[in-house]
Amino acid sequence: MKQIAYIYKSGRVERLEENTVHAKEFYYSLEYFQNKYPNLRVIEDKEGLNKRYVFIDKVLQKFKLPIHLSKIISKKNLEIIKNSDIVFSTNPGLAITLSPFIRIYKKKKTIKFVTINSGIFTNIYDLKIGKNTIKNFFVNQFLKVVDNIIFTSKSEHKEISNIFKDFNSKFVYQSFSVDADFWDTTIIKSQNKEGILFIGNNRNRDFSKAIEIANSCPDIEFKFVTSQINESEQLGKNITLIKGDWNQNILSDLEIKELYKNSRLVFLPVEDTLVASGQSVAMQSMATGTPVIISETSGFWDYENFIDGTNIFLQEDDSVDAWVNRINKIYNDYDLLDQISKNGHELINNNFNLSIFNQKLEELLYN
Repeated sequence: MKQIAYIYKSGRVERLEENTVHAKEFYYSLEYFQNKYPNLRVIEDKEGLNKRYVFIDKVLQKFKLPIHLSKIISKKNLEIIKNSDIVFSTNPGLAITLSPFIRIYKKKKTIKFVTINSGIFTNIYDLKIGKNTIKNFFVNQFLKVVDNIIFTSKSEHKEISNIFKDFNSKFVYQSFSVDADFWDTTIIKSQNKEGILFIGNNRNRDFSKAIEIANSCPDIEFKFVTSQINESEQLGKNITLIKGDWNQNILSDLEIKELYKNSRLVFLPVEDTLVASGQSVAMQSMATGTPVIISETSGFWDYENFIDGTNIFLQEDDSVDAWVNRINKIYNDYDLLDQISKNGHELINNNFNLSIFNQKLEELLYN
């Protein structure tokens, strides 16, 4: 039986040890693989794990290279990786960090090395992807070692494949999927729900615009679940700020589920970048039966399945006035909201359920 190593950013193991009811999408099929392959090993990064590498990390990070040697490199972790047949990193920064070591190990044995993408190219290069000599050297060295990079956004997969053509055979598209079994709930009619929800901490959320939009709709109650907005900011009386951060486990998944299903609408103004910001929140909300309105951007993950006015609301005009007009137009249109709710719920359950992702990932890792 093949030995597999899962690489995580910190926080997953602690959550699992709590043994609480939670959504499974951010564990990327861990439970599925553990049940089938009991010799699976889990590695997490840890602050201050190896202080010898702190200076190197700081130097490389000045070039926006996501190197975290001091958090992941230890004798124990390297021994696990060296003895693995499959190394699956759910974080691309950690994959890049580990790639020089895996390159060495690959000289002695076959190791399949796979990572989730998660916007790493945009994070490294900003808008000038592939146009920096120093960054290109590190990225190309990484691309030579990795066997597959899983893109969860069609838009990003297409763009990066065109830029790094020598490696595009290694780039695989497989949509992010949510734990629809967890998020599924009895759908509440829109006229029996109140308020609009904003949720997330991703740096590509447009927090200032979200506040402006909410302040411009004083007759509608808004809830903001984030750690990126301070109470000192100019928030209208119609805005309730709730501190929330998945990595810090401030709110449980069950609490977030209640917020989703009892909101009439989820709104997600995001920056126009190649990164698919808002993807998980949108899918989670749709799975609970709450419609989503989100910015139409170059990085939106799937324009073929997510259709404006059918199963989601895509906001093409990203001005505050346009957002406010659209929200005021749809907020009390119960028939429209209920139809979008039904269609969105069916889309997630039928096409973006975690069980589909489990099977696709197994095919990739074990073939």
